[in-house]
Amino acid sequence: MGAICVCCTLCCVFLPIVEEIPRVLRLLLAVLLSPLLLALTASPTSPPSTPSGTDMANLMATAVTLTVSSQVTMGTAGAALPVGLMVTLHVLQTTPSSGTTETVTLSNTLTADNAAQPLHFASFTALPGDICVLTVLYQGITQGSVPHTIQPGETTLDLPITLYDRSRDPSSVRISATTQTLHFAPGNLVAVLETVDWTATGDRFFLTDSKTGSGELISVQLTLPVGARAVAFSTQPIRRFVTSGDINMPTIEDTAPVIPGVAHRIVFSYDVPYSKGAYIDRNYPYAVDALSILVPDDAAIRVDGSGGASFSTQPNTTLDAQRPYTAYSLSKPLSAGGRLIYTLNGAPQVVVASGEVPQPSAGPGIGVLVVLGAAVLLVLLVIGWLVRLRLVRPPT
Repeated sequence: MGAICVCCTLCCVFLPIVEEIPRVLRLLLAVLLSPLLLALTASPTSPPSTPSGTDMANLMATAVTLTVSSQVTMGTAGAALPVGLMVTLHVLQTTPSSGTTETVTLSNTLTADNAAQPLHFASFTALPGDICVLTVLYQGITQGSVPHTIQPGETTLDLPITLYDRSRDPSSVRISATTQTLHFAPGNLVAVLETVDWTATGDRFFLTDSKTGSGELISVQLTLPVGARAVAFSTQPIRRFVTSGDINMPTIEDTAPVIPGVAHRIVFSYDVPYSKGAYIDRNYPYAVDALSILVPDDAAIRVDGSGGASFSTQPNTTLDAQRPYTAYSLSKPLSAGGRLIYTLNGAPQVVVASGEVPQPSAGPGIGVLVVLGAAVLLVLLVIGWLVRLRLVRPPT
Protein backbone atom coordinates (compact mmCIF):
# COMPACT_ATOMS: atom_id res chain seq x y z
CA MET A 1 0.00 0.00 0.00
CA GLY A 2 2.85 2.40 0.78
CA ALA A 3 4.32 1.88 -2.69
CA ILE A 4 0.99 2.60 -4.31
CA CYS A 5 0.74 5.84 -2.32
CA VAL A 6 4.21 6.85 -3.54
CA CYS A 7 3.20 6.28 -7.18
CA CYS A 8 -0.09 8.14 -6.70
CA THR A 9 1.75 11.07 -5.12
CA LEU A 10 4.14 11.25 -8.07
CA CYS A 11 1.26 11.23 -10.51
CA CYS A 12 -0.66 13.97 -8.65
CA VAL A 13 2.39 16.24 -8.52
CA PHE A 14 3.85 15.73 -11.97
CA LEU A 15 0.93 14.94 -14.26
CA PRO A 16 -0.13 18.60 -14.38
CA ILE A 17 3.41 19.38 -15.57
CA VAL A 18 3.18 16.74 -18.29
CA GLU A 19 -0.18 18.16 -19.37
CA GLU A 20 1.56 21.43 -20.27
CA ILE A 21 4.34 19.84 -22.30
CA PRO A 22 4.05 20.38 -26.08
CA ARG A 23 3.41 17.31 -28.20
CA VAL A 24 6.97 17.04 -29.47
CA LEU A 25 8.25 16.76 -25.89
CA ARG A 26 5.54 14.29 -24.97
CA LEU A 27 7.00 12.13 -27.72
CA LEU A 28 10.41 12.40 -26.06
CA LEU A 29 8.76 11.08 -22.89
CA ALA A 30 7.66 8.01 -24.83
CA VAL A 31 11.14 7.52 -26.30
CA LEU A 32 13.01 8.01 -23.03
CA LEU A 33 10.67 6.42 -20.52
CA SER A 34 9.85 3.11 -22.18
CA PRO A 35 13.41 1.66 -22.39
CA LEU A 36 14.07 2.85 -18.85
CA LEU A 37 10.92 1.18 -17.54
CA LEU A 38 11.78 -2.04 -19.37
CA ALA A 39 15.23 -2.07 -17.81
CA LEU A 40 13.88 -1.37 -14.34
CA THR A 41 11.20 -4.05 -14.66
CA ALA A 42 13.80 -6.63 -15.67
CA SER A 43 16.14 -5.75 -12.83
CA PRO A 44 14.61 -3.34 -10.32
CA THR A 45 17.03 -1.29 -8.28
CA SER A 46 16.67 1.49 -5.75
CA PRO A 47 16.59 4.93 -7.39
CA PRO A 48 19.15 7.52 -6.31
CA SER A 49 17.90 9.87 -3.62
CA THR A 50 18.24 13.64 -3.69
CA PRO A 51 21.20 14.57 -1.45
CA SER A 52 20.70 16.65 1.68
CA GLY A 53 22.70 19.80 2.39
CA THR A 54 25.33 17.86 4.33
CA ASP A 55 25.53 15.15 1.69
CA MET A 56 25.87 17.79 -1.02
CA ALA A 57 28.96 19.21 0.63
CA ASN A 58 30.46 15.73 0.58
CA LEU A 59 29.44 15.26 -3.03
CA MET A 60 31.16 18.49 -4.07
CA ALA A 61 34.40 16.89 -3.00
CA THR A 62 33.67 13.91 -5.26
CA ALA A 63 32.92 15.87 -8.45
CA VAL A 64 33.92 13.95 -11.55
CA THR A 65 35.24 15.08 -14.91
CA LEU A 66 33.35 13.30 -17.65
CA THR A 67 33.61 12.81 -21.37
CA VAL A 68 30.58 11.58 -23.29
CA SER A 69 30.45 9.70 -26.54
CA SER A 70 27.38 8.75 -28.51
CA GLN A 71 27.13 6.38 -31.40
CA VAL A 72 24.23 7.78 -33.39
CA THR A 73 22.82 5.11 -35.65
CA MET A 74 20.03 5.01 -38.18
CA GLY A 75 17.48 2.38 -37.21
CA THR A 76 15.63 2.59 -40.54
CA ALA A 77 17.13 0.41 -43.25
CA GLY A 78 18.16 2.28 -46.37
CA ALA A 79 18.03 5.70 -44.70
CA ALA A 80 21.23 7.72 -44.44
CA LEU A 81 22.39 9.28 -41.20
CA PRO A 82 21.52 12.98 -41.60
CA VAL A 83 24.65 15.11 -41.81
CA GLY A 84 24.39 18.44 -39.99
CA LEU A 85 21.90 17.21 -37.39
CA MET A 86 22.36 18.94 -34.01
CA VAL A 87 22.75 16.70 -30.95
CA THR A 88 22.51 18.41 -27.56
CA LEU A 89 23.83 17.18 -24.22
CA HIS A 90 22.06 18.29 -21.03
CA VAL A 91 23.16 17.79 -17.41
CA LEU A 92 20.58 18.45 -14.69
CA GLN A 93 21.45 18.87 -11.03
CA THR A 94 19.15 18.96 -7.99
CA THR A 95 20.10 20.61 -4.69
CA PRO A 96 18.00 21.36 -1.60
CA SER A 97 18.70 25.09 -1.88
CA SER A 98 18.23 25.81 -5.57
CA GLY A 99 16.10 22.93 -6.78
CA THR A 100 16.83 21.59 -10.25
CA THR A 101 19.05 23.52 -12.63
CA GLU A 102 20.75 22.73 -15.90
CA THR A 103 24.46 22.90 -15.18
CA VAL A 104 25.88 21.81 -18.53
CA THR A 105 24.65 22.29 -22.10
CA LEU A 106 26.84 21.12 -24.97
CA SER A 107 26.01 20.76 -28.64
CA ASN A 108 27.64 18.84 -31.42
CA THR A 109 26.85 18.33 -35.08
CA LEU A 110 26.74 15.04 -36.93
CA THR A 111 29.21 14.77 -39.79
CA ALA A 112 29.74 12.13 -42.45
CA ASP A 113 32.43 10.57 -40.23
CA ASN A 114 29.91 9.84 -37.47
CA ALA A 115 28.37 7.04 -39.47
CA ALA A 116 31.41 4.95 -38.49
CA GLN A 117 32.59 6.53 -35.25
CA PRO A 118 30.91 8.02 -32.17
CA LEU A 119 30.12 11.65 -31.61
CA HIS A 120 32.26 13.09 -28.80
CA PHE A 121 31.48 15.89 -26.37
CA ALA A 122 34.11 17.99 -24.60
CA SER A 123 34.89 17.05 -21.01
CA PHE A 124 32.84 18.68 -18.26
CA THR A 125 32.47 18.51 -14.49
CA ALA A 126 29.43 16.98 -12.81
CA LEU A 127 28.36 15.50 -9.50
CA PRO A 128 27.23 11.98 -8.69
CA GLY A 129 23.45 11.98 -8.91
CA ASP A 130 23.31 14.47 -11.79
CA ILE A 131 21.28 13.40 -14.80
CA CYS A 132 22.79 13.36 -18.28
CA VAL A 133 20.69 13.00 -21.45
CA LEU A 134 21.12 13.63 -25.19
CA THR A 135 18.34 14.98 -27.39
CA VAL A 136 17.93 15.46 -31.14
CA LEU A 137 15.06 16.73 -33.26
CA TYR A 138 14.55 14.47 -36.27
CA GLN A 139 11.64 13.80 -38.63
CA GLY A 140 9.43 16.16 -36.66
CA ILE A 141 9.71 14.43 -33.28
CA THR A 142 12.26 14.64 -30.47
CA GLN A 143 14.36 11.49 -30.20
CA GLY A 144 17.24 10.85 -27.85
CA SER A 145 19.20 8.68 -25.45
CA VAL A 146 18.05 7.06 -22.25
CA PRO A 147 18.67 9.44 -19.27
CA HIS A 148 21.69 8.39 -17.23
CA THR A 149 22.27 9.09 -13.52
CA ILE A 150 25.97 9.85 -13.01
CA GLN A 151 27.66 7.52 -10.54
CA PRO A 152 30.65 8.20 -8.23
CA GLY A 153 33.97 7.62 -9.97
CA GLU A 154 32.60 7.62 -13.51
CA THR A 155 34.82 9.34 -16.06
CA THR A 156 33.30 8.28 -19.39
CA LEU A 157 29.73 7.78 -20.57
CA ASP A 158 28.41 6.07 -23.66
CA LEU A 159 24.89 7.26 -24.52
CA PRO A 160 23.84 5.75 -27.85
CA ILE A 161 20.99 7.14 -29.94
CA THR A 162 18.96 5.27 -32.55
CA LEU A 163 17.04 7.42 -35.01
CA TYR A 164 14.00 6.30 -36.99
CA ASP A 165 12.38 7.61 -40.13
CA ARG A 166 8.62 8.02 -40.39
CA SER A 167 5.97 5.71 -41.85
CA ARG A 168 2.42 6.72 -42.75
CA ASP A 169 1.39 3.19 -43.71
CA PRO A 170 -1.11 1.61 -41.24
CA SER A 171 0.29 -1.82 -42.03
CA SER A 172 3.50 -0.78 -40.25
CA VAL A 173 1.73 -1.16 -36.88
CA ARG A 174 -0.34 -3.91 -35.33
CA ILE A 175 -2.16 -4.55 -32.06
CA SER A 176 -0.06 -7.13 -30.25
CA ALA A 177 -2.63 -7.60 -27.47
CA THR A 178 -5.89 -6.07 -26.32
CA THR A 179 -8.08 -6.84 -23.31
CA GLN A 180 -11.64 -5.73 -22.59
CA THR A 181 -12.58 -6.07 -18.93
CA LEU A 182 -16.34 -5.92 -18.37
CA HIS A 183 -18.43 -5.16 -15.33
CA PHE A 184 -22.13 -4.55 -15.10
CA ALA A 185 -23.06 -1.24 -13.55
CA PRO A 186 -26.24 0.35 -12.24
CA GLY A 187 -28.43 2.01 -14.86
CA ASN A 188 -28.45 -0.92 -17.32
CA LEU A 189 -24.88 -0.37 -18.39
CA VAL A 190 -21.88 -2.53 -19.10
CA ALA A 191 -18.68 -0.63 -18.30
CA VAL A 192 -15.67 -1.62 -20.41
CA LEU A 193 -12.06 -1.05 -19.38
CA GLU A 194 -9.99 -1.58 -22.53
CA THR A 195 -6.22 -1.99 -22.75
CA VAL A 196 -4.59 -1.90 -26.19
CA ASP A 197 -0.90 -2.55 -26.93
CA TRP A 198 0.39 -1.38 -30.32
CA THR A 199 3.69 -2.50 -31.87
CA ALA A 200 5.63 -1.07 -34.79
CA THR A 201 6.20 -3.98 -37.14
CA GLY A 202 9.06 -2.44 -39.09
CA ASP A 203 11.92 -0.01 -38.57
CA ARG A 204 10.01 3.27 -38.82
CA PHE A 205 7.88 5.16 -36.34
CA PHE A 206 4.23 5.48 -37.34
CA LEU A 207 2.47 8.82 -37.65
CA THR A 208 -0.21 9.60 -40.23
CA ASP A 209 -0.95 12.83 -42.10
CA SER A 210 -4.48 12.95 -40.66
CA LYS A 211 -5.05 15.63 -38.06
CA THR A 212 -7.24 16.11 -35.03
CA GLY A 213 -9.68 19.00 -34.86
CA SER A 214 -6.95 21.06 -33.18
CA GLY A 215 -4.41 20.30 -35.92
CA GLU A 216 -2.23 17.63 -34.28
CA LEU A 217 -1.12 14.64 -36.36
CA ILE A 218 -2.85 11.35 -35.54
CA SER A 219 -1.00 8.08 -35.07
CA VAL A 220 -3.44 5.25 -34.23
CA GLN A 221 -7.21 5.31 -33.84
CA LEU A 222 -10.04 2.94 -32.98
CA THR A 223 -13.78 3.17 -33.40
CA LEU A 224 -15.81 2.08 -30.36
CA PRO A 225 -19.04 0.03 -30.37
CA VAL A 226 -22.37 1.61 -31.24
CA GLY A 227 -23.81 3.32 -28.18
CA ALA A 228 -20.45 3.79 -26.44
CA ARG A 229 -20.40 6.85 -24.19
CA ALA A 230 -18.62 8.36 -21.20
CA VAL A 231 -15.21 7.73 -22.83
CA ALA A 232 -12.31 8.37 -20.42
CA PHE A 233 -8.56 7.77 -20.66
CA SER A 234 -6.26 6.36 -17.99
CA THR A 235 -3.03 6.71 -20.00
CA GLN A 236 -1.28 10.02 -19.30
CA PRO A 237 -1.09 12.69 -20.46
CA ILE A 238 -4.72 12.59 -21.53
CA ARG A 239 -4.25 15.67 -23.74
CA ARG A 240 -2.62 13.44 -26.33
CA PHE A 241 -6.01 11.78 -26.97
CA VAL A 242 -9.04 13.03 -28.87
CA THR A 243 -12.53 11.57 -29.12
CA SER A 244 -14.15 12.27 -32.49
CA GLY A 245 -16.63 10.83 -34.97
CA ASP A 246 -20.33 10.08 -34.57
CA ILE A 247 -21.67 10.68 -31.08
CA ASN A 248 -23.30 7.24 -31.22
CA MET A 249 -20.12 5.50 -32.41
CA PRO A 250 -17.12 7.54 -31.23
CA THR A 251 -13.54 7.14 -32.43
CA ILE A 252 -10.53 7.57 -30.16
CA GLU A 253 -7.42 9.15 -31.68
CA ASP A 254 -3.86 9.09 -30.33
CA THR A 255 -1.31 11.75 -31.29
CA ALA A 256 1.81 9.99 -29.95
CA PRO A 257 3.77 8.08 -32.64
CA VAL A 258 4.29 4.33 -32.39
CA ILE A 259 8.08 3.91 -32.20
CA PRO A 260 10.00 0.66 -32.83
CA GLY A 261 11.04 -1.03 -29.60
CA VAL A 262 9.02 1.36 -27.42
CA ALA A 263 5.94 0.16 -25.55
CA HIS A 264 2.78 1.89 -26.78
CA ARG A 265 -0.12 1.08 -24.46
CA ILE A 266 -3.45 2.90 -24.23
CA VAL A 267 -5.91 2.29 -21.39
CA PHE A 268 -9.37 3.79 -21.62
CA SER A 269 -12.95 3.10 -20.54
CA TYR A 270 -16.48 3.60 -21.80
CA ASP A 271 -20.05 2.51 -21.10
CA VAL A 272 -22.41 0.57 -23.39
CA PRO A 273 -26.18 0.19 -22.78
CA TYR A 274 -27.12 -3.28 -21.51
CA SER A 275 -30.25 -4.97 -20.22
CA LYS A 276 -30.49 -8.69 -21.03
CA GLY A 277 -27.88 -8.70 -23.74
CA ALA A 278 -25.65 -6.61 -25.99
CA TYR A 279 -24.47 -6.89 -29.58
CA ILE A 280 -20.87 -5.71 -30.02
CA ASP A 281 -19.63 -4.98 -33.54
CA ARG A 282 -16.10 -3.57 -33.99
CA ASN A 283 -13.91 -2.88 -37.00
CA TYR A 284 -10.13 -3.06 -36.52
CA PRO A 285 -8.02 -1.20 -39.11
CA TYR A 286 -4.89 -2.91 -37.75
CA ALA A 287 -3.99 -6.59 -37.43
CA VAL A 288 -4.77 -7.97 -33.96
CA ASP A 289 -2.57 -10.75 -32.61
CA ALA A 290 -4.46 -11.50 -29.39
CA LEU A 291 -7.79 -10.34 -27.93
CA SER A 292 -9.39 -11.28 -24.62
CA ILE A 293 -12.65 -10.38 -22.90
CA LEU A 294 -12.75 -10.69 -19.10
CA VAL A 295 -16.18 -11.28 -17.53
CA PRO A 296 -16.78 -11.66 -13.76
CA ASP A 297 -18.15 -15.12 -12.99
CA ASP A 298 -20.74 -13.83 -10.51
CA ALA A 299 -22.40 -11.79 -13.28
CA ALA A 300 -23.40 -15.07 -15.00
CA ILE A 301 -22.98 -13.55 -18.47
CA ARG A 302 -21.90 -15.57 -21.50
CA VAL A 303 -19.86 -14.31 -24.47
CA ASP A 304 -20.71 -15.83 -27.85
CA GLY A 305 -18.82 -15.16 -31.07
CA SER A 306 -20.65 -14.26 -34.26
CA GLY A 307 -19.74 -13.69 -37.89
CA GLY A 308 -17.05 -16.37 -37.76
CA ALA A 309 -15.49 -15.29 -34.44
CA SER A 310 -14.95 -17.98 -31.82
CA PHE A 311 -13.49 -17.90 -28.30
CA SER A 312 -11.69 -20.26 -25.96
CA THR A 313 -12.22 -19.83 -22.21
CA GLN A 314 -9.82 -19.86 -19.28
CA PRO A 315 -10.30 -18.99 -15.59
CA ASN A 316 -8.70 -15.74 -14.41
CA THR A 317 -8.01 -15.03 -10.75
CA THR A 318 -5.09 -12.63 -11.17
CA LEU A 319 -7.29 -9.57 -11.66
CA ASP A 320 -9.13 -10.10 -8.36
CA ALA A 321 -8.39 -13.11 -6.20
CA GLN A 322 -11.67 -12.60 -4.34
CA ARG A 323 -13.76 -12.34 -7.51
CA PRO A 324 -12.96 -14.87 -10.26
CA TYR A 325 -13.27 -13.91 -13.92
CA THR A 326 -13.50 -15.94 -17.10
CA ALA A 327 -11.24 -14.92 -19.96
CA TYR A 328 -12.73 -15.35 -23.43
CA SER A 329 -9.77 -15.38 -25.84
CA LEU A 330 -10.25 -14.96 -29.57
CA SER A 331 -9.33 -18.25 -31.20
CA LYS A 332 -7.42 -16.76 -34.15
CA PRO A 333 -5.83 -13.39 -34.92
CA LEU A 334 -7.68 -10.69 -36.85
CA SER A 335 -6.33 -9.43 -40.14
CA ALA A 336 -5.99 -5.70 -40.75
CA GLY A 337 -9.43 -4.34 -41.58
CA GLY A 338 -11.04 -7.29 -39.81
CA ARG A 339 -14.42 -7.20 -38.11
CA LEU A 340 -15.15 -8.63 -34.66
CA ILE A 341 -18.73 -9.40 -33.67
CA TYR A 342 -19.79 -10.96 -30.38
CA THR A 343 -22.84 -10.98 -28.14
CA LEU A 344 -23.21 -10.76 -24.39
CA ASN A 345 -26.07 -12.96 -23.21
CA GLY A 346 -28.03 -13.06 -19.97
CA ALA A 347 -29.23 -10.69 -17.30
CA PRO A 348 -26.39 -9.76 -14.92
CA GLN A 349 -26.81 -11.39 -11.51
CA VAL A 350 -24.43 -8.95 -9.81
CA VAL A 351 -24.24 -5.21 -10.50
CA VAL A 352 -21.16 -3.41 -9.18
CA ALA A 353 -20.48 0.32 -8.96
CA SER A 354 -17.55 1.31 -11.15
CA GLY A 355 -15.46 2.52 -8.20
CA GLU A 356 -15.47 -0.99 -6.72
CA VAL A 357 -14.04 -2.72 -9.77
CA PRO A 358 -10.35 -3.77 -9.65
CA GLN A 359 -8.06 -2.47 -12.38
CA PRO A 360 -5.99 -4.83 -14.54
CA SER A 361 -2.36 -5.06 -13.48
CA ALA A 362 0.68 -5.26 -15.72
CA GLY A 363 2.14 -7.70 -13.21
CA PRO A 364 5.10 -6.03 -11.38
CA GLY A 365 5.30 -6.39 -7.62
CA ILE A 366 5.15 -3.60 -5.07
CA GLY A 367 8.91 -3.08 -5.11
CA VAL A 368 8.92 -2.59 -8.86
CA LEU A 369 6.07 -0.08 -8.57
CA VAL A 370 8.20 2.05 -6.27
CA VAL A 371 11.09 1.95 -8.74
CA LEU A 372 8.83 2.73 -11.68
CA GLY A 373 7.40 5.68 -9.78
CA ALA A 374 10.92 7.01 -9.29
CA ALA A 375 11.63 6.42 -13.00
CA VAL A 376 8.64 8.55 -13.90
CA LEU A 377 9.92 11.26 -11.56
CA LEU A 378 13.36 11.11 -13.21
CA VAL A 379 12.13 11.46 -16.78
CA LEU A 380 9.50 14.11 -16.02
CA LEU A 381 12.23 16.07 -14.27
CA VAL A 382 14.37 16.00 -17.42
CA ILE A 383 11.54 17.01 -19.71
CA GLY A 384 10.13 19.67 -17.39
CA TRP A 385 13.43 21.51 -17.31
CA LEU A 386 13.95 21.19 -21.04
CA VAL A 387 10.63 22.94 -21.48
CA ARG A 388 11.42 25.70 -18.98
CA LEU A 389 14.82 26.38 -20.51
CA ARG A 390 13.45 26.13 -24.09
CA LEU A 391 16.25 23.80 -25.09
CA VAL A 392 14.11 21.74 -27.44
CA ARG A 393 11.66 23.29 -29.88
CA PRO A 394 9.24 21.71 -32.35
CA PRO A 395 9.88 22.29 -36.05
CA THR A 396 8.44 25.43 -37.57
